[in-house]
Amino acid sequence: VEQWVDRDKRVLTAGDSAFIPAGVVHASFNIGKDDATLLAIFGPCVGDGFETTEVAADAPWSTLRV
Repeated sequence: VEQWVDRDKRVLTAGDSAFIPAGVVHASFNIGKDDATLLAIFGPCVGDGFETTEVAADAPWSTLRV
């Protein structure tokens, strides 16, 4: 899995993990030939939960992965 956290890219393999702080733009892409399974743990949840915002089409995010 190609894992982006802000503007930093890492390639994760089975057993790897990535910490994504709250409010940080991130994305995950399956770059392998087989299906990938991810486990996401959100915590701590306070208030009414969490909100997502799609920014893939916005600069600079739209130009990072070419």
